Amino acid sequence: MLTTVLRALNGVFLGIPYNRYMRTHTAAVAVLMLVASMSPVAFAAPAPAPAELKVQVLNDRHAPLAGASVTIYTLDGNPGITVTADENGTATFDSVADGMAQIVASSPHFNRAVSKVVLQPGDNTQVVRLHLVAEESE
Repeated sequence: MLTTVLRALNGVFLGIPYNRYMRTHTAAVAVLMLVASMSPVAFAAPAPAPAELKVQVLNDRHAPLAGASVTIYTLDGNPGITVTADENGTATFDSVADGMAQIVASSPHFNRAVSKVVLQPGDNTQVVRLHLVAEESE
């Protein structure tokens, strides 16, 4: 390293006279900048994270309805995805595409409930509450 520094001080760098080194270096940088400016470079914005949708199913007394079946239908052409509500009456859908979706909740001995929701890009979590009303017995 000391030899390189001494050579640079004497006007010679790596065996090339300093003025010739600078011309070569400057020309190389100019060529690289020209090539870089001509190359199409696409800088895409990062895709928004898929939304998480939580659907809480409640009975007509506003108590959680565990075991309810919740299906989400999106407009992207994918078939409906069905999840069973947990002990808190919550069905969680991970990685839901943005856009309009229809949610259908059902459980034995209850009328089904339907709701539409619009999922916005970048929404992290959206919560929808559906109330199922007990079927009338005959």
